[in-house]
Amino acid sequence: MGTSRPFVSENKDINKLVQWVIRHFAPINNAYGTSLREMSSGKSGSRDSLQRNDEIRYRKYEDQHGKFLQPVIMVDNLDYPLPAIKAGNGQIRFLDKATVWDDLQVPISALRLGGAAPADAEAYKDSIVLSFDDGADEWIYFTAQLPHSYQQGSDIEFHIHWTPKVNGAGVGAENVKWDFTYSWANIGDSFPASSPLTVTTDVQDVSADEHILSEVGDLAGTNKGMSSMLLCSLKRDTAVANNYTDEAYVVAIDFHFKKDTIGSDLELDK
Repeated sequence: MGTSRPFVSENKDINKLVQWVIRHFAPINNAYGTSLREMSSGKSGSRDSLQRNDEIRYRKYEDQHGKFLQPVIMVDNLDYPLPAIKAGNGQIRFLDKATVWDDLQVPISALRLGGAAPADAEAYKDSIVLSFDDGADEWIYFTAQLPHSYQQGSDIEFHIHWTPKVNGAGVGAENVKWDFTYSWANIGDSFPASSPLTVTTDVQDVSADEHILSEVGDLAGTNKGMSSMLLCSLKRDTAVANNYTDEAYVVAIDFHFKKDTIGSDLELDK
């Protein structure tokens, strides 16, 4: 029978953190219980106050969605923010430095290839990609819905994952330009006129089959919420100066977004 051993990390800071959590597990529970009871009974004090319990600092935060407690573990004068807990139902929320990024993926198979000049579905590496020709502009169309984990009101970023069909010649600019448009609306709002973003990538020193990530730009998320919808189009603009004279294969497209919850405690809000 094997012998169980405590977790040991090669990273001294992480190891100290683990040892501290094990040693102070009881005080952490006490801090949670006391603070959540105070918050639930309306005795939480001023908004955004920082308090100390043994070696724990905890932030009491209140907004239109409720009251939250965010523990911050202190190790060697370094802050380790933990997810916040919502009073009343225990919902987890990531505040400030604790927010994380994730991908909102749009599968290639979900793209619409309609219109006058659609991109072509083409066999590649025993799979299927979307091929954009060099001789004429071609489009794809798609939609996306912001998930319940989205940090409402934050900006999102649009990316294209793609690869050139052949090597760049390496003797001068060979540009691939992407034109992206979007219309973004909350539930109950009207879809506005579309807004454009563009990005140009020089592939003169890029090899065929190299995975390229083109960061097209940020979409302002002011007042946008979960389950809001994006209506989008993407075109290869072959009128760009020094246009790359071969096909560009789109492998995937996605939006990077910030998430501050695992989901939502309400069906249509959080």
